[in-house]
Amino acid sequence: MNEILNLLNLYLSQDDRNEQEKQWATSQTDSPELQDIIAKLDTREVRIIGLFEINTDVSLKELPQSIGVSQASASRSATKLEDLGVVTKNKTSLNNKEWILSLTDNGEQLLEIKQKLDERHRQELEKISTDYTDEELQHFADLLRRIIKMDRS
Repeated sequence: MNEILNLLNLYLSQDDRNEQEKQWATSQTDSPELQDIIAKLDTREVRIIGLFEINTDVSLKELPQSIGVSQASASRSATKLEDLGVVTKNKTSLNNKEWILSLTDNGEQLLEIKQKLDERHRQELEKISTDYTDEELQHFADLLRRIIKMDRS
């Protein structure tokens, strides 16, 4: 267990990997505006952008559960994305107290870059996991889910 804990801590503390990913993402656009936005994003904001792969609009109310953070953290990230011009916040037509996030044109371009990065990660994972059976990979995914839940308990 100590080895697993040490490896998880090592993975989580890899700031250079985050910087490498930002450099790669920046290289995917010629727009100085998008490059500047990418430099200012953190992992939480990138995860929010990723939610738009499934939905064209994202409910601010459901955001904390979707990305696994507090309401306050989700709200701060949504405001930051709005300030950066990545999303717009609009009240729903059914309930004036509920807000919906939508991607701007810059947000759409960032989503495309995120999808390319996800595909790169997917390909890397496929390469390094060839020694494992589907069942072993499923057990590993189950362990990761339990670890994530452990932090929330």
